[in-house]
Amino acid sequence: MTKARYLSTFPLLAALAPASAMAQAEEPGVDARQPPAADQPAAPGEPEPPPPPAEPAPPTARAAPPPRPVKPPPPPRKIGRPRSRLAAAATRTLFIGGGLTFGFFWPGDVNDHMESWQNSQGDIVVQQSGFSGMIFNLVPRLAVSVVPVRFVEITGLMEVGWGPKIITVIGGDSEFFNFVRYSPGATVNAHIPISDRRDSIFLGGGVLYHHLVFKDYSANAIGFRGQAGYKMFTNSIMVEGFLAFDWATGDTGMPRTYSDGEMNLNYTSVQIGFNVYYGIF
Repeated sequence: MTKARYLSTFPLLAALAPASAMAQAEEPGVDARQPPAADQPAAPGEPEPPPPPAEPAPPTARAAPPPRPVKPPPPPRKIGRPRSRLAAAATRTLFIGGGLTFGFFWPGDVNDHMESWQNSQGDIVVQQSGFSGMIFNLVPRLAVSVVPVRFVEITGLMEVGWGPKIITVIGGDSEFFNFVRYSPGATVNAHIPISDRRDSIFLGGGVLYHHLVFKDYSANAIGFRGQAGYKMFTNSIMVEGFLAFDWATGDTGMPRTYSDGEMNLNYTSVQIGFNVYYGIF
């Protein structure tokens, strides 16, 4: 007989059932709404309660993987004109090099001296250049160039000017004349980029100290130079062609040999030449 039919058969017991349940709830530690403990046997006729689920095993501790290296972002791409060779050359501050110029001049007292010597020979004279005047000179140089700021170049140089002349005399002695100058100095050039900024034109000038020598005559003088030209740049080499005007003249303090007055040595000339420089650092 089930519990419901049993209580319906005995009404007195059905009335007392709620009271007994309340008494059971008032007992400490007992909850009437709670099902019987798992370790207590089930009432007769009731199915066995299912066993409690097994607690999951705690996870085993694993070492954290090392962090992956983070690649830096690529640098932003520069958009615009490529870096000029002039700018690349300007990053180098020291250049060494040399050059050569061909000059045209007319040293008045020197030419008068050679003509007077020729007339004094009294023989048939054959001049190698057709006349006794000296008009050409050759000037090799060594130079050290510094670029302190962009587009500005300062150059220290050492030049030797050589003006030769040979007069051949038939039936007499021939004479070889040399007019020489030794000239240390310095120049400053300002560069103006052109075309694709790989080349430039420049304007500049400087001061030179001249020691002039002709035969037994000598003179010292301070001279000046103005120049303009075209310069081509690579990363470490500069090549330039230029036109220059040199003002160089000095008095010897000695009398002329064949005429009255003081001997003057004049090396003022127009120069056409080139220089080549190599960048050190």
